[in-house]
Amino acid sequence: MIKTFYTLTWILAAAAALLLVFTGTFDAAAIATFGLIALGLLYGFALWSVAVNRRGSQPESFEQK
Repeated sequence: MIKTFYTLTWILAAAAALLLVFTGTFDAAAIATFGLIALGLLYGFALWSVAVNRRGSQPESFEQK
């Protein structure tokens, strides 16, 4: 479910950015807004990945005792 939402959000953000570029209204505020959206999506994915993959968070030691 989260992967689908994440993928659709990226597609929607890219489509909105392309629409603004083609209509000629892609100004400094739009660049800042889309930059913050992309940054939020990247950090959101990283936090989700950490929350989901808690198993095996400690590396195994390969030293023989």
